[in-house]
Amino acid sequence: MLALTGCLPQPGPRRGRESEAQMSERLETLKKARERMADDRDSFAKTLAAPFDRDKAERARLKFIETQVVIDAIDRAIAGEQTGPATA
Repeated sequence: MLALTGCLPQPGPRRGRESEAQMSERLETLKKARERMADDRDSFAKTLAAPFDRDKAERARLKFIETQVVIDAIDRAIAGEQTGPATA
């Protein structure tokens, strides 16, 4: 039987730090994206709260809903990053 132990990369302190750094960077990116989407959502809410203009209100309502769906997806991605990688 062939022993492959020496051929496989062994996890070490550096590898763990790189992985943590990548996760941290992804998490920060997701948080920034969420913040930006929340700002967009707020502007659509202001349009909805303004005096009624049918065309603007309809567009703002649709964009508000689309933006909220994106925020929900980002929240799920953030939760996934915080819990760690999924096992298959």
